[in-house]
Amino acid sequence: MKKLVVFSDLHGDIDMLRMIIARSEKEDADSILCAGDLGIHHSTIIAHMIRTCPIPFVIVRGNCDSPWAFVDVQMPVPPIYLSVDFSSRKILLTHGDRIPSWNEAPLKLSINDIFIYGHSHVGVLEHSAQSPYILNPGSASRPRDEHEPSFAVITEKDISIREIISGRIIHGYLKELR
Repeated sequence: MKKLVVFSDLHGDIDMLRMIIARSEKEDADSILCAGDLGIHHSTIIAHMIRTCPIPFVIVRGNCDSPWAFVDVQMPVPPIYLSVDFSSRKILLTHGDRIPSWNEAPLKLSINDIFIYGHSHVGVLEHSAQSPYILNPGSASRPRDEHEPSFAVITEKDISIREIISGRIIHGYLKELR
């Protein structure tokens, strides 16, 4: 994998999911990661969009995602967290309600790894000498900060958080990977 698109907290917004898929295709993403609160219970259209998308989805369950909602649309129930291998890095993907920080992660993360969470609806992109890269892509539908709905792009060289509608990088949300 060379490029990932990451989003969280869609809460059933079909139009935003369409835009995320379109952005993912434009970015030539290898995979689309959802850090929970997909909102699949709002519509079977979301399940259909995920099934028919040419780019594979990797999904974890958020606090608003009932396991039964996935069963009802004949989709596998996503886990609370999972590990994704990306280049020479490990990514821990979770929603953030049950595993709120990388320190509480069930997997050991190095300073070169990436901890991805959602839940707060606020974009975060941080890194220090003592922590892995920490990414919250913000909310794909209901941001709780001054930014528009957002998503993130991870490449082998950098991580950025971008506005879904314009695609522009949100000021201050670009980090080069070491």
